[in-house]
Amino acid sequence: MRLWLLSNGRGEDGAAALIAAAVRTSAPDSEIHGVPLVGDGRAYRDRGITVDVPGANPASGGFSTVGWRAFVSDLPAAPAYIRIASRLRALSLPGDAVVVVGDVFALLIARVAFGRVGVFLSLPKSSRHLAHTRAERLLIGRWADAVLTRDVDTAAALCSPSLPARFLGNPLMDDLEALNPIPSQASLVAFLPGSRREAIANLPVLLNVAESLPAAVPAVFAFAPWLDRRQVERAAVRAGWVAQDDGFTRPAAGQRGARRVTAYWGRFTDVIHAATLVVGMAGTASEQAAGLGRVVVTCPGGGPQSSRRRLREQQRLLGGAAILVNGPPQAVAAEVVRLLDNAAERERRGALGRACMGPPGASARIGRFIVERLGEART
Repeated sequence: MRLWLLSNGRGEDGAAALIAAAVRTSAPDSEIHGVPLVGDGRAYRDRGITVDVPGANPASGGFSTVGWRAFVSDLPAAPAYIRIASRLRALSLPGDAVVVVGDVFALLIARVAFGRVGVFLSLPKSSRHLAHTRAERLLIGRWADAVLTRDVDTAAALCSPSLPARFLGNPLMDDLEALNPIPSQASLVAFLPGSRREAIANLPVLLNVAESLPAAVPAVFAFAPWLDRRQVERAAVRAGWVAQDDGFTRPAAGQRGARRVTAYWGRFTDVIHAATLVVGMAGTASEQAAGLGRVVVTCPGGGPQSSRRRLREQQRLLGGAAILVNGPPQAVAAEVVRLLDNAAERERRGALGRACMGPPGASARIGRFIVERLGEART
């Protein structure tokens, strides 16, 4: 089987790469190609999946549907998507299997490039927070042979005679074991700035939250490995912090003593497993943290991923596992302290997050489904 996996976003890339690895396990002779529509496809490359066509680099980082400003900012990237579709069309062969992990826009690109899509995993949308529109349901039914969803509620909402949607699990919860555990500390708070460009711009806000916490509360920042460390350090220095080898220090001011935070690059799972709760402006990472039982406190930032609208949607998606604080850093810190002092509430909300995101194991099930469905169709 010659398989193409298209995805449009960091979280979607990661899920698609896990599914690709599962397909390779079930069908070792498969030829698998990853197609990241946004970014360089690092998640694919890290798992040895071939990436033939580089993705686009839209200004929003792939969030053009969250508002008209993000949509307008992404218009200059339109030629890149045309290039991607044209290149894929030239590379495709009769009988190729096609899987899309993402939204209807990714499905459109696959439709233009390959024609019919074998499997569509609608990962960004859920009927719990952002239901598919009538037009989306119509297009999905016309363009995809099989449809998978991220939760059982969305499968039930989409399912119809013309759109036989099903739920096989949420691949975002796979491969989240701690690989190199960090030292355990009581009441450790993990900060997730996000993985896109706005993470650097939003860093001062999260540093202000960390500074507003009691001195006895450890603060740890988890940065995506592809974020430029020098840019992160410059943003922290501009905000009045001193960059060090393993984090940042805020010099003493007035009655306050010096504040120190630790920073890790590329160790998200290690940080989350050590954390008591999370303060986040991230997308997929915050959802995964909730799925691991951590309460996520969010606050609006300055980009499309961390907009108030986007975080409200995330709050609805995660239910009681996420709390949006519309206030200054001091208000966010006060909510963190309240939760740190209430273990019963953290446990209750953590259970909601686990239930919402589901257990691990979805990638293997989806991989087997793809091999059985698309492999048999080509024999």
